Amino acid sequence: MKQEIHGTDSQFEAYALGRLSDSEEQVLEEHLLICDTCRTAIDQNLSFDSSMRDALAQLAPARDWLAWLRPVFTPRLAITGALASLLAAAGLCFATADHTHYESVAALQLAATRSAMPLVKRARELHLTLNSFSASGKPLRLEVVDANGGNMWSGATSSAQVSIQRKFRPGSYFVRLYTPSGDLMHEYGFTVNPQDR
Repeated sequence: MKQEIHGTDSQFEAYALGRLSDSEEQVLEEHLLICDTCRTAIDQNLSFDSSMRDALAQLAPARDWLAWLRPVFTPRLAITGALASLLAAAGLCFATADHTHYESVAALQLAATRSAMPLVKRARELHLTLNSFSASGKPLRLEVVDANGGNMWSGATSSAQVSIQRKFRPGSYFVRLYTPSGDLMHEYGFTVNPQDR
């Protein structure tokens, strides 16, 4: 650009936005030293550019997703929140833990009859003796279900003596003995006494 030739609107806009090359910028700045008309045009472009940036910033502020947290989030609050979360988790664990007393072992004999079901104390382990048990030489499938039919324990046995290491809550249970082919052979019942402490 010669000193006597004025700049164009596109050059002024590019200058305001910082998009001119170094050599173009140097030539324009030398011309601005001697030309009031071009200086006024540049000032208008810079003013317009600044106004547009301010307006855009107000319409669409930069998203700082954690800005709402900064005034609230202090080290003291963070420690308090962590302790509260820890206490809540400990309380939940304590509330859901089974605090019922269980004897170490309870033993009972089961008969496949339609009489009253025998009572047994709450225990960590049950020793069952299955009356009317006939060994077939192959292991038989044994399962314990609750009063709703929900499976509480299952396993295999070749003997009338069965040990089950499981805590049973108070209520009625049924012991089902199946043949190797899956047919029901016997059904026994027992009740865990709710009165035992």
